[in-house]
Formats: sequence, C-alpha cells, structure tokens
Amino acid sequence: MAKKVYEISVPPDVNEIVIRLRKEETASIPRMPTGPLPLYAQITTPEQVPDAWAALITGLHLRFRQTNAEPHKIRGILDACHARGWKAGLVIAVHSARTSEGGGVFTRYTRRLPDGEVIPDYWNDAFFREWLAIRRSIAAEVKNHPALAWVGVDFGLDDEAWPAKPWQRVPKEWWWGYITRYVTAAWELARIFDPVPVVAQVATFLRQGLEMLYWGFREHKPPANLGIKYNGFHVDPEALPTLEAKIRPFWDWCRGNRRLAILEPGMVPTGTPERDLDTAAALFRRAQKWNADILVLQKEFLDALAVG
Repeated sequence: MAKKVYEISVPPDVNEIVIRLRKEETASIPRMPTGPLPLYAQITTPEQVPDAWAALITGLHLRFRQTNAEPHKIRGILDACHARGWKAGLVIAVHSARTSEGGGVFTRYTRRLPDGEVIPDYWNDAFFREWLAIRRSIAAEVKNHPALAWVGVDFGLDDEAWPAKPWQRVPKEWWWGYITRYVTAAWELARIFDPVPVVAQVATFLRQGLEMLYWGFREHKPPANLGIKYNGFHVDPEALPTLEAKIRPFWDWCRGNRRLAILEPGMVPTGTPERDLDTAAALFRRAQKWNADILVLQKEFLDALAVG
C-alpha cells in the first residue's frame, strides 16, 4: 500500500491553505481578493478526485469526445458535481491526441495534411454547421444547470488554438482560414451558451492569431461572457517570458473588463515529490500574481502530490 507523504490542512480564519510534504516542505494555495482561489481538477467524474483533495477541489474540468457527448450523460455528471457543492467547466473535443481519452478525430468531415495525418476539416462549412448543431443541442440541455461554470472553445487539437500538433505541419496558406474560423467559433459558442462564460485558448496561437483574437476582443465587442484560458506555464522556462509578454496584455484586458480568465498550466508530474511540490507552489504564486479566476490542475499532478 502506498504511503502518503503529505498532509493538507485548512486552518480556520487564515488566508491560505497549506500543503505540507514530509514536514519540511510546504506550498500554499492563496486566497484571492474575492476569496479562496477556485481549484479545478481536470477529471471526468467526481469519483476520480483523490480523497485528500476532495476538501480543496471546488470544480471539475470535464472533457467529452464530440462522438459521445450525450446531453443527458453530461447533465448526470453535472448533477453529481452539484450534489457535492462543486462547479464544472465543460469541453467537447472534436480532435484529441490524448490516448487516455481514446484520441482521434471525432467528426466525419476531415482533411489530410501533406504528411498524411487526418485532421478535422475546420475550413469546411458543413463541418462548422455540424460543430454548431452539436453544441446547440448540448446547450439546450445543460446551459441552465447550476453546476455549469464555464465552457471551453474546442475548435482545435485538444481544445488548443491550433488544428494539429506540431503546428508547423499545417501549410501556411491554410492558417488564415483556420484563425478566422476559430474566432468565429469562439463568438458563436459564447452566444450559444450565454450567459455561461466561454473561454478561448490563447497560449498556443501563432502570434498573428493571438493578435487577431485580442484585436477582436478590443474592437468588435464580443459577447460579454467570452473570456480566455491560458496554459503556457509548462513551456520551456527560457521561452516562457517571451510567451507571457505576448499573453499578459490580453489577460490584463480581460481582467479589467471583468471577463473570466482561467489559468490551466497543463503540468505533468516529474516523479520527484519535492519537485512537484515546488511546481505547485510556483503555480499558486502565478495564479495569485495574475489574479486568476480559476486554476485547473491535471489529475496526474494531483495524484503525484497526494501519494508517494
């Protein structure tokens, strides 16, 4: 039986939640100006949340494949979250590389890259109509559910803002059409789920795409419920300052205009508990510094912190 090497304490009347590892190592989950930092787990069902984290988790980041995103199934999980007092973010994946989720292309409309890989045909009007219709049917069933806190724009690989990975495999002449369609998808999804917040991914856009999305936010008055999700913390540390210099103005604009801003680091465990705890502490400090509305952590990362 695995031995637990940490303890989590929630002292009364203090401004932080303390995670302690082997007595001498600690990390703190800060309280934000509006209260405790909402901590979400990227987990599909409430039962998968590690026991020790159940008291700290305030929501789940739910992911469904487009081919199995049945509205009644989603509502059932939202009901289970609501019964625990949790909220949930929702993503309906159209294309995934995650083998744990049965990765693949979840649409009949496809396009083949020059190297032979098949991806969704984001440029096809018929694909876009199908994409919208599926999300409208889901919104009709769940958008008024009290547990639904936000919806992610999933118009790319693993709800990123790119059609394939690595992005260099996509011909340059295809990019402008993809970027414009992504922006349209973000606007439309926000209207479909209004008033539930909808978040567009910003970290993995090409510079031109990021600038276009930011310009669209500033100049074209997108739906008031459209915000952003940033997951760039896990990139090469040497590249991180350059990336964040591009992202931060967009992030600050959203915060200043009261739009939802989610930090989703995408961290994976290193296999060394002390290093994982250091990473957790850095994530919590980043969430506090950036005044994030929500911090999302992957289940593997929570498990790594919980059990040694």
